[in-house]
Formats: sequence, C-alpha cells, structure tokens
Amino acid sequence: MKKILASIAALAMAATMATSAFAATTLTGYEEYAGDWGQTQYVADDGTLLKFIDNALLEEYLDTGVTVTVDFEYRTLPPDNKYYDYYLFGICNAGDWSKMAATDAAYIAGVPGELDGRVSAGGDAKTYSDGSPVCKYFFQGDGFMVLNKDAAGEWTNTTIKFTVTPEGLQHLIDVQGTNEDGSTWGGILFQIYGVDVKSVTLDAATDIGDFAYNPDPDAGSEDTGSDDNVATGAEAGLALAGIALAAAAVVATKKNK
Repeated sequence: MKKILASIAALAMAATMATSAFAATTLTGYEEYAGDWGQTQYVADDGTLLKFIDNALLEEYLDTGVTVTVDFEYRTLPPDNKYYDYYLFGICNAGDWSKMAATDAAYIAGVPGELDGRVSAGGDAKTYSDGSPVCKYFFQGDGFMVLNKDAAGEWTNTTIKFTVTPEGLQHLIDVQGTNEDGSTWGGILFQIYGVDVKSVTLDAATDIGDFAYNPDPDAGSEDTGSDDNVATGAEAGLALAGIALAAAAVVATKKNK
C-alpha cells in the first residue's frame, strides 16, 4: 500500500511539472489574408509579426508529439461568393516550405493518404468502400492536404486535426537554420490555398487516437489508421506514463476583424 501511495504521489508531482512545462501560450492570427499559396502569420503579445510556429513552441513536445487542431474558414470568389474548385492546406518545414508529409510519411499522423484504398485519388468519393463517410481531408502525393466536401457535396468541415510525431519535431530541429549571432530558427509553416485560418491549438499527443485517423468522431477508439501510426502512438503513450495528461494547450487565436 505504501508503494502504491508513493507511486500516486510521484505521478501527481509529475503532472504538476507537466502543467508547468506546457504552460499555455497565445498567438494572435494576423488579420490580413495571406493570399493564395501564401503562409498564415501570427502576432505575438508584444506586437511582433511571426511568420511561422517556431520550434521554441514545439520542442517541449519532443517526447510526446504535438496534436494540432486548426479552425478555418473557406474563402469565396466575388461577386457571387462562389466557392473555389478546391482548397489546399500545406504543413511545411518553415525553412524551405517542403511538405512534411511528402518528406517522410512518419512525420505527420492522423491523416489518410489518397492511395490508402479509402478515398479516390481525385477526392470525389462519397463513401469509403465499407460505406463509411468520405474523409474530411487527405494527403495527396505532393504532401498537400486536400480538403473535401461532405457526402452531400457541401463545404461544411471547418476543422483540421493532425499530429506531428516526435520524429517530425526532431526533423524540424535537425534542419533548422542558424543566424549570424548563433541563434537558430525553424518550425512549422502553413501554406494555404483558399483557406483563412482562424485559430491553431497545440497540445501534447497523449492518446493513441491522436495518431490514428477516424472518419467518425462518434466511433470511439476504433483505429482506421495505419499500423505504423498506432505503434507510434502506443510508444508515445507508454512513455508519458500519465505525466503529459496534465499538459495545457497552446492556442493560437485569430484576431477578430
């Protein structure tokens, strides 16, 4: 019993430390639209314009991976507010704009690919072969995330969720640039086409479900992702041992226009 109580006390202390390690940080989205094929930008509390999510905000998630939730709006074309023919969202290495999913499939988890047998390469399937709903977004071969209409052909989904794995975060650090004064820079850049990002939330990936894509949010913990993603999630979950469950979210919120 003493050993059990000691273990509980140790976990409680670890959770407190985790809360401190993942202290919430807020970035404000830049009001001006970045433009098609441009990059989303943010404003720091001191008014500094930030062109990407810096490694300084990401490196604390190296042991867990970071789950990223993006809330966005679709831009339309005047004068009749017609929707674009397609919408794209690129998760890039800030250094060279290379798409992380195309660099190595292990860097981004929680998103299906166009050739995984569940969605057509053109992204126009209404259902999977098993009858489940079409995916809300998927990666095409060049690493761009393609946003999808719903089964009724409407642009209704306004949330993207994915996980940058520990391997992906380490890659960002390995390739980061060095300034003349010896300081380093690098991180995640979002390249957009027709998408106006409203908010970005960063949180420790503490659940195996963060690593496995599930088209039905009400389907519980059923895994529809790859075995590799599940293994990665399991390893991260075991490493956490209950410590990162207390992590607070890092939120980047778009300023009201």
